Amino acid sequence: MERVPESKVNLRLNASIVVGILTTVIITVLLIIMRKEVATASGLGISAGIIITFLMFILFTIVERRLEAKKPKLETGEELIYSSMANYYGKLKIIGGHLYLTTKRIIFSPHSFNGQQDEFIILRKNIKQAKANKNMGIVENRLELIDQKGKSHLFVVYSPKVWIEKLNLGSDQK
Repeated sequence: MERVPESKVNLRLNASIVVGILTTVIITVLLIIMRKEVATASGLGISAGIIITFLMFILFTIVERRLEAKKPKLETGEELIYSSMANYYGKLKIIGGHLYLTTKRIIFSPHSFNGQQDEFIILRKNIKQAKANKNMGIVENRLELIDQKGKSHLFVVYSPKVWIEKLNLGSDQK
């Protein structure tokens, strides 16, 4: 039941290298346009690209740590089935964080950038229906959970169909 973790270090490193390469190219081209020698422009561009790569890696690491939500405390006998980053559509605002599916509950834990730090919990036994909806009619990234009282809880997740499959509510779900 354990989810294979994504390589976050590789993702940060790859993103940092892309930004560094773009910085190198842009600075080199701008310096050549400003009539600097090609060797000087290339040296300065490469130097700037290397510095930016390291700075971006550090920045991405700091931002990622800020975005990490506090892991929920599981009850006795409860197991984590699936989790992903998510946004919760509240009454007046959208709250970023992580959504956790356990054997007993669905837990939304906001990350530290939000003013709200309280977890939002729905017992699995109270979920009547789960639907995958399209955002603006284009991208299917909305997970709508409808509880026994008919209240809708809307989350934006990467793959709502995976969530529905993991919830295993029955064959009548979309």
